[in-house]
Amino acid sequence: LRSTGLEPSKLYAFPPEAPRTYRQKESSTCDHLWGQSCFNCATYPASVGLPIPDDSGMLPQYLVKLLQEGARCRCYQSGRWLHSLKCEATWNKALMDSCKFEEPSPEL
Repeated sequence: LRSTGLEPSKLYAFPPEAPRTYRQKESSTCDHLWGQSCFNCATYPASVGLPIPDDSGMLPQYLVKLLQEGARCRCYQSGRWLHSLKCEATWNKALMDSCKFEEPSPEL
């Protein structure tokens, strides 16, 4: 857990499911605080009243749900926006298959 320093009642943490999924642990520091005072980059917007597609904070499923809601993907590599055909994400085929790419404009 790490305090944001901006507001002592909000902490940045891994989602409670993460230690169970990736470290075979049986509990998490944020088990009873997730979504109340523990957040990550995916769930923090909900703490200020913005709607989010998934409150688990687990990014693979969160991103797919975000795309199902109509979000667009961009291909960014080496400091430049590229055409989607240049991006590969074999680590998450479901995410890439769900992606509706926003291609760079010719002016960029």
